[in-house]
Amino acid sequence: METIGISCSCGNTEGFKLSQKAAECTSCSTLHTITDEPVFITRSITPLHILEQRAKEQAFRDMMVMGSFDINGDIADWATCFQTDHQQFGVPF
Repeated sequence: METIGISCSCGNTEGFKLSQKAAECTSCSTLHTITDEPVFITRSITPLHILEQRAKEQAFRDMMVMGSFDINGDIADWATCFQTDHQQFGVPF
């Protein structure tokens, strides 16, 4: 089911789109009339550099638990394990 941005009195900002003119709040099920005016929703987005740092910290903890071997049983090259190349995933950063 498609969701649409709404501004519900319960504080929720998403609704199930029932038709071109009606939506139902995903939280409290209140019906809302969809107008031609857009509903702007502010969302908190974690910056990429913070996500990368968290991933590095978690990988370091995992290395300590799992040891220093790669999938083949060879000594892992930890010098390059934290390199990030977003272009390889098609994300232009």
